Amino acid sequence: AAAIIRMYAHCNRLDLSETLFREITIQSPSRLSVWNAMISAYGQHRRGKEALQVFRQMLSQKVDPSDSTLVSVFSACSECGMVEEALDIYRSMPQQVSVKPHEQHKVCVVDVLGQAGRFEEAERFIGQELEDK
Repeated sequence: AAAIIRMYAHCNRLDLSETLFREITIQSPSRLSVWNAMISAYGQHRRGKEALQVFRQMLSQKVDPSDSTLVSVFSACSECGMVEEALDIYRSMPQQVSVKPHEQHKVCVVDVLGQAGRFEEAERFIGQELEDK
């Protein structure tokens, strides 16, 4: 199901991705790969708000995100210039989700900041993360 959601998204048929996603999550709400595929599909199509909406829906249904879920969320934020949303998610990770931030997530945050032209803030973030090691 996740592969088909991604395929539809790659073929610019996000409508079919959404339909399949709804059907699958009704039948099997805890299938993480399906949630990840839909978040990624929205990000690919520069629909960050929808990607975050799916992420929040996933959390509300008590589906635990994986490392790759968060990478997809950060990528969607980066594609859409949603810097504050990405920073809020990063900061809340230890409390809100069961995933501890690691190097890949930190790289994503730097990407979000860099894509938005916030280079000094990206440098401060890197410096702060290096100090915390």
